[in-house]
Amino acid sequence: MQWIQRSFKHQIVLILFICMSLFGFGLIIKNYIDDKKQLNNILESQVMQLNNRFALSIAPKIFYNELYEISDAIFNLYEYNHKSAKDSGGLFLIKNIAVVSLDKKIIGHSHPREYFINTTYTEEFINDIQTNRESYSIEWNDTHTNLYIKTPIYASGNIAAYLYMNIDPLFLKTKEKEIFNHLFIFTSLFILLLILVSLLLSRLIDKPMKELLEGLQDLGSGKLTFEYAMKRHDEFFTLAQALHNADKRIVEQKEELLKIQLSLEDMVEERTAELNTTLDDLQKFQKQLVETEKMSALGSLVAGVAHEINTPIGVSLTGITFIESETKNVRKSLENQTLGKNALSEYFDTVVTMSESMHLSLLSAAKLVRSFKQVAIDQHTEDKRHFNLKSYFDEVLTSLHNKLKYEDVQIVNEVDTSIELFSYAGIFSQIFTNFIMNSLVHAFDDTTTNNKIVLKAWIEDGSLYLIYEDNGKGIDEDNLKKIFDPFFTTKLGKGGSGLGLNIIYNLIVHKLKGDVYCTNKDKGISMTISIPIQELEDEQYTM
Repeated sequence: MQWIQRSFKHQIVLILFICMSLFGFGLIIKNYIDDKKQLNNILESQVMQLNNRFALSIAPKIFYNELYEISDAIFNLYEYNHKSAKDSGGLFLIKNIAVVSLDKKIIGHSHPREYFINTTYTEEFINDIQTNRESYSIEWNDTHTNLYIKTPIYASGNIAAYLYMNIDPLFLKTKEKEIFNHLFIFTSLFILLLILVSLLLSRLIDKPMKELLEGLQDLGSGKLTFEYAMKRHDEFFTLAQALHNADKRIVEQKEELLKIQLSLEDMVEERTAELNTTLDDLQKFQKQLVETEKMSALGSLVAGVAHEINTPIGVSLTGITFIESETKNVRKSLENQTLGKNALSEYFDTVVTMSESMHLSLLSAAKLVRSFKQVAIDQHTEDKRHFNLKSYFDEVLTSLHNKLKYEDVQIVNEVDTSIELFSYAGIFSQIFTNFIMNSLVHAFDDTTTNNKIVLKAWIEDGSLYLIYEDNGKGIDEDNLKKIFDPFFTTKLGKGGSGLGLNIIYNLIVHKLKGDVYCTNKDKGISMTISIPIQELEDEQYTM
């Protein structure tokens, strides 16, 4: 069908073909139906007249039971009809004639060798139930090739028998052949007419259309000339004139666009330079914000660790001062020769006790310094190292002890002890430090009780899964989708910068190639982090 859609001429030819076909074939079918109906009426009229005359002629023979005369009459009528049809081409041909009694016994038949007298007649084509037994009945078969007639035969005013005829309408078949021949002739003439119409349309349409199509290739050049179409006085002239005007407008618009393009190029270069400058400033500002956030976290960590170290160092300093004082007293007593055994023994016990206390205090301080040193180094270096995840989280919690000891919160580390990673330890420290501080600021307050934070981690299906949960107040559903956006905070003006979770998101997604999302629980929130395990393995070690 594309050849029709792509050609105006073909569409016109198709429309003409459909219209002429509907008109022509409709006219032929109407004439055929009218002629056939007229012929049917003539045929039925003549057949009924023949049946009536023949029924009247054999009625006395039936009354007197003259079977031989009935058979002769049937045979004569049958032979005369066939001879007439053969010699002069009759209107119809009798295929068989049967005279049947009221009890369905054959009285006479045109084919006595096949249908014997006094046998039951079984080929009654017309249903007695659907027709009046005292009236004439005439019917066509389904294919309209045979006509069946049933005529009552009266004797002394009563029906004595029935006359059955099976008629072949020879003339109708001949007429149908003539109609089909006419249809063939009409179709041939119609196709010839279509060819002539196509040639005429080609002359009237193809040349100007071809000129217009070829000219469209140069549309916008300002050189369009439609010599043939401009000489016409029909729609092609209007179309050619419109295309010529459009060509002029396009040339004018091209010149205007060229001027605008030149000015836009200058404007784009200027805007691009401004945007590049702005982008550089934003990148510098972003780095400054990230560093500020890191230094803020580290400053808070330093302050906490310094406060924690102050106690064990103070205890140790007090012990050293006390030992120094006692030593001076013992030495003075020794010089004065007043030092007794009991005093010396008491001095030794005191020194041992104070030494043990000082040792425990210094061990605690050393542990704090170690944790602080490792966490601080991790947060300010970009190097990967091997570490045990559960142990490292314990070190992070130790470094946060100063913050946590004043909070009514229990932190449970349920990380699998077998997880060994080769990654950026500082990122993991920054992630969970940020999560914990967010819970302390946003999730827990004076209205919450039994405050609890749970850390979980395991490896499954080639990924490391880390879960951070608290049982605090949760997050509003409207804010849940925005918590990782930069500068989003519910504590605006109260110390919140809105960059903490955004930095965490960028570290997880861009640095660790992972994913993070937050959901509300029945009570509190759950942060889920997934990181591909290949990002957490030592390539040299695994190879």
